[in-house]
Amino acid sequence: MDRPGDFVEPTIIVDARNEWPCVQEETFAPLIYVMEYENLEDAINLHNGVAQGLASGIHSTHVGNIELFLSAAGSDCGIAKVNMGTTGADVGAAFGGEKETGGGSSGVGRKVANIVGRHLGRRALLECSGNNGCIVDETADLKLAAAAITFGAVGTSGQRCTSTRRVIAHRSIAAPLVELLKKAYGRVVVGDPVEDGILVGDRYCRFCSIALARCSRPASRRVGQQDRRVV
Repeated sequence: MDRPGDFVEPTIIVDARNEWPCVQEETFAPLIYVMEYENLEDAINLHNGVAQGLASGIHSTHVGNIELFLSAAGSDCGIAKVNMGTTGADVGAAFGGEKETGGGSSGVGRKVANIVGRHLGRRALLECSGNNGCIVDETADLKLAAAAITFGAVGTSGQRCTSTRRVIAHRSIAAPLVELLKKAYGRVVVGDPVEDGILVGDRYCRFCSIALARCSRPASRRVGQQDRRVV
């Protein structure tokens, strides 16, 4: 790079735990935490077990699993997607800021408050990076899931309100899913996003490095075809 910037290598952290501080907090970077589960109820508990989350998703071909995820006992997010990325919806106005760094805009807050009021909304939560979860069950199309997860995690350098951050995979398919994610991540080029072929640019803040440093135990870090260890 011929210019300064705050860059983070797109990273997959496997064997993650939902109780880790870095998993519980928003991370402004193109990375994902992969957790395993055995039954869907446990997966939903993991999914809902963070304070943040605007969008959610499940990759499955099992109608019963999809129905449970979309029911009142399933995802607690306002947006729930099936077999696609954790994309959001147009709320009618731009919004931004960072909850953890205090970089938000009071002007944006006033504008959003007016929009919420017109819809008779009682309260609003501005999600500024996203700690959104995606469940991948044992019946899922893994290639489709890997593509959706990768784009959701690395697009806009992982700083969208609908960014995919936590992948909750059934134990029987977690390993092959991670292999597909590694291949997809290995094709991601980091650099100046105004150039052709560059998907991931630099980030607005340095909060990611602080959050990662707070992980409470070692985890495997997968970058492309390389395996490393990270604390």
